[in-house]
Amino acid sequence: MNCVVDVQIHSDLQATLQSYMEGYYHELVIIHERHCFAVA
Repeated sequence: MNCVVDVQIHSDLQATLQSYMEGYYHELVIIHERHCFAVA
């Protein structure tokens, strides 16, 4: 039973981390595009 709970928590954590990283990467792309646009 405990193992199942650990797996569920790990799954939720991994999904949260993945969505956070995707959002962070999206922000980096926007900043990078703005910077290139400003330099150009």
